[in-house]
Amino acid sequence: MSSLKLLAAATRAALLIVLAGCTGAQPASTPVEDPHVTLGEADLKLLTMEEPYAAERERLAAVDLDETKRCMRKEGFDYPVASPDSAPDYWWRPNMAERRRDGYGFHKQGATPPRTAVDDYVEALPDGERARYDQVLFGREEDYASIDLVTGQRYSFPTDGCTAAAAERLYGSPAKAALVYYLPQEVRNNLLDRIEADPVYHEVVGRWSQCMKARGYELATPSDARQTVGARVDDAPRHTAPEQWEVEIAVADGECVLETDVPASVSALLRRYADTLNADERRQLVEAGRAHTEAVRKLGG
Repeated sequence: MSSLKLLAAATRAALLIVLAGCTGAQPASTPVEDPHVTLGEADLKLLTMEEPYAAERERLAAVDLDETKRCMRKEGFDYPVASPDSAPDYWWRPNMAERRRDGYGFHKQGATPPRTAVDDYVEALPDGERARYDQVLFGREEDYASIDLVTGQRYSFPTDGCTAAAAERLYGSPAKAALVYYLPQEVRNNLLDRIEADPVYHEVVGRWSQCMKARGYELATPSDARQTVGARVDDAPRHTAPEQWEVEIAVADGECVLETDVPASVSALLRRYADTLNADERRQLVEAGRAHTEAVRKLGG
């Protein structure tokens, strides 16, 4: 898989369950009728992640979590999940605080996930309450629905329970919430694959490579940096924290990305290549943009 497709962990990881081939798909909203529909600024920012989108998404995730917790309390349960403490780390929009702490995060891959406060809380519940906890949070299995994206993926999500109630309050329906969350990343991944062949992209990563060379690293692309670290980590014993050399490469990579203006360059390429999206992709992206904008409006943004 291309490094351009490396994605950060989902901010709503526990709130939207991804299943393959579950129930029949349902429409996310009324389709856009105009076959020549064009993407607006809000729609494009779903792809480029330029501000204010990133800040808006963070606010929405926080409210979503608060709504879920409030719903669980009404049912007599706690939901001890902390809000995400950092923005996602993308190769072209690096989270430098995360890089300095975790490197690329390879030490976490394949390791047993640490126990969470939710794990401890549910384990301490009486046997009968454990099953009810899941049902209150996610609803029953037969209440799940799925959405088919025009990019070819199918995502399933709960339509009942506290997570669904939070999604409906923010976005109008759980289906719209799923569309907003999943569609932009899939469209973005497809566009990033196309961008890799663009001369402008090669010029951008060429500048990055020269920056890395000045720091003592002979690497052609950010993909090379990750693959080099990944191969070295695979040959080493698994640790609970990154090795210092991984942190140093990841930080140098991120600093060079910022110093050579990669975020703005890739955003411009994403905007240009968005013109190559077919009518169905544009329609669904506009639906996602509308749902996101409406959710932000509800927050007073």
